[in-house]
Amino acid sequence: MTCLPAADQSMVESEKSALDVNVEVLNPKETSLLQTALITDEGVLERDVGVLKTEISKLPVVLDELERVRTKLDALQVEVTSSKMPLASNGKSQQPPLTQSNAEASNVVLQVIIERQKRNCNLMLFNLKSESSEDPTFTADISTLLNDVCGRNIPISKASRFGKPNCNGCRPVKITLVNHGDVGFLLKNRSKFSGKKIYIESDLTPAQLEHLNKIKEELRLRRDRGEDNLFIKYINGIPSIAAKNQGQPPPPP
Repeated sequence: MTCLPAADQSMVESEKSALDVNVEVLNPKETSLLQTALITDEGVLERDVGVLKTEISKLPVVLDELERVRTKLDALQVEVTSSKMPLASNGKSQQPPLTQSNAEASNVVLQVIIERQKRNCNLMLFNLKSESSEDPTFTADISTLLNDVCGRNIPISKASRFGKPNCNGCRPVKITLVNHGDVGFLLKNRSKFSGKKIYIESDLTPAQLEHLNKIKEELRLRRDRGEDNLFIKYINGIPSIAAKNQGQPPPPP
């Protein structure tokens, strides 16, 4: 065993004595509170690790989807270009090199797809009166609300408030569901939340939101011109204006 110089040995003993004093200062109540805090932190860490594992497990699916889209885009580009190009002397289409504009267009499409993929498990809740998203039970409270209203277990990986408050002082809430199938289920059953004055919408990308706003503006203008039988209809998740048949009940909100 290596012997420390007297000065260093004295310093080590001093630090050890100070540590012993600090430990002795903790009474049983403080020790219990410390243990509770450690257990709580451990639970939060385990939950965050679970969420991270869930998100990581989705990556192969996203990458496969992007690869399929890229392949389809390449094939579509070749098909369109071939149909527009004149035939060469040997009877075959002359294939031009990939232009910068075509490459930029492909990148824009891929970015839109990636953005929609990132949001496909998200929903927006409006007019939800509850505690701050900093509250430890915030996510659990929202999950309980969804379960009570829909009668089905709907796990949530995370929830957070953002944006500006509405006239009732409530900021929008974005929730991320564990299962993508629950997104469609909640959208189909969102009318059940009308009694609580809570509104559920998809988490739209900027491009989708811009398109929806144009559809709403067109609907408003046409109704002002007397076309009262129109409403917004979603086909494969894409909004468009449709006309109600005579005597047909209005669509759910």
